Amino acid sequence: MPAPLQAWHEWLAWFSPKLAPQLGGLLQKLSPLMGPYKANARGGEPEHDGLGDLHRRGPYDRLLPSEWLLAEEIPEEFLRRAVVGEHLFLAPRPRAQAGNPFILALFDAGPLQLGAPRLAHIAMWILLARRAREAGTEMRWGILQRPPGAQAALPANVQTVGELHALLKARTYNVVQPEHWQAWQDALAGWDEMPGECWLIGSMPGDAPLRGSTHRLKISRGLDDHSLDLELTQPAGRRRLVLPLPAPSVAGRLVAGKFIDVAVPPPAAKHHATRLASTHAPTFVGLGQSVVVPMLEGSGAVLFPIPPQDAKKAGKPREISWAASATALALAGLGKRLGVLTSQQAQLRFLHMPGFADIERPPSDEFQAAPGRGFYLPAAYLRDSGVQRLYVLDNGGRLLFWQDTLPTQPTKDAPQHDQNVIALAQVQHDLLVYAKREASGLAIRYANLKGEAAGHHPIPHVETDHTVLFAGGKLWRAHQGAVALGNAKQGGVWRIYQFNGPGSTRAERDEIQIPPGWQGIGLYREAAHAKAGLVLLGPARNAVALYENGKAEALHMTASPIVRHSVCPITGHIALLTEDRELIVYAIASRQVRLHIYCKRNTDEA
Repeated sequence: MPAPLQAWHEWLAWFSPKLAPQLGGLLQKLSPLMGPYKANARGGEPEHDGLGDLHRRGPYDRLLPSEWLLAEEIPEEFLRRAVVGEHLFLAPRPRAQAGNPFILALFDAGPLQLGAPRLAHIAMWILLARRAREAGTEMRWGILQRPPGAQAALPANVQTVGELHALLKARTYNVVQPEHWQAWQDALAGWDEMPGECWLIGSMPGDAPLRGSTHRLKISRGLDDHSLDLELTQPAGRRRLVLPLPAPSVAGRLVAGKFIDVAVPPPAAKHHATRLASTHAPTFVGLGQSVVVPMLEGSGAVLFPIPPQDAKKAGKPREISWAASATALALAGLGKRLGVLTSQQAQLRFLHMPGFADIERPPSDEFQAAPGRGFYLPAAYLRDSGVQRLYVLDNGGRLLFWQDTLPTQPTKDAPQHDQNVIALAQVQHDLLVYAKREASGLAIRYANLKGEAAGHHPIPHVETDHTVLFAGGKLWRAHQGAVALGNAKQGGVWRIYQFNGPGSTRAERDEIQIPPGWQGIGLYREAAHAKAGLVLLGPARNAVALYENGKAEALHMTASPIVRHSVCPITGHIALLTEDRELIVYAIASRQVRLHIYCKRNTDEA
């Protein structure tokens, strides 16, 4: 445990090594806000137990009788002693106290405290537990919406990780009502022992109506959605604090009560009878919910559903076939549907895409559709409110689209949306982004079901032969995605642009130098306020890593070399196809293998 966090070592030991430093950062920021422990004054005169020592100071009604005699006999001496402070006073002996009264923490578990505010609850629970320990007393807690009966006993003084889990599970959709305040007031009045400090923690107003409360911590979400606004009202006045939130993956685990790394075994490798071809990279479809790999024999591909994190078993794979005389040009889909654009006998056919009619294949000067070895044409299948549109990027840099045929609005054969396009990525069910060459460099643009969407991001002074990687998924709708640009001529230098709103003036640029021999294959951005990381393939082609914040984190190693790979710009999943024809899907967000498929390799294969 780092030295600054040693004060909370006992409680941070409940958390995994990845979570403890993040939570410790919250504790460090919150602790100065609280101030020193001061037991609540009980009112009235302090209780005394007879007389004790003699003091040089005190009220004159406790002056020694001999001093009064001196005043009568030698008044000048009496006055001299008064001036120089030599009078003697009787000092009462204070009644011995059993110790400091306990600390009571009452948490608001209502709807305004769900999600991120619960992080402040966790931190305050730990801080108050240590505060009580240092004061030689106890910390007890309760839920404002669940007051005890008027004759109920004090809450138990139990400080275990189970109690912290109980706090997180105490969720309700009811805000604190007047009857809750009154019930707690009645309970406090019925206890034999009163708290030295009473903390109200949640979304209640600063003048919350609970007599005897000493501290009121109001918690609300920040305007930027990346922080919490805290306001502490206490006898010494009011204090405010903006508390930055940890990364969403850390915050999500803390709020869900997943404090430790449970050893989740990777899914058992499943055998698939159909052998997979390694001629094409795996293709993510359905917003990253499935991955498609072509079959080695025959004309077709296999769609493998990617199981969610908590799923007990994966969905069944589906085989999609097309005619032996047809050539698959592009794959795209939404949900469980896989659409295939094929070329057959001078026609373009839209397989498994209802509403799209077969059309005559455009001439090569309008649609260069011969796919290169190792990839299908980049495509995006947009759909919303009954409208469908298929975008395809051909080998000549043309971004074309076809829309499902409507009786009142027949579609053209191959309308061109844009040209000089070098990369595209579907980021939502109805939105894609693409990179386009311009005179001054590159520009990142948007397209939707109606054509070009509002907003673009110019990236000036960039050579046109860069590799472009996208990341961010749904963040692009708010113009908060990220792109990475790499150039083989520049070695291992990559430039990452992170957009935080429309326009290039709000783009953050990072330039990184990756280790020699490593190759950038994808980009990952977890949240708008998180730095994007570059996904790397190792020199031996059997390892993938994530390079972020100036260091590389090993993610996964394979038993045989990786021959094909792809990274989903929406989910951040990495799909790997190995030399032994194993298909592995690795989730960066959870650092887990989600899918592992293998098929037997023919011994006489070349």
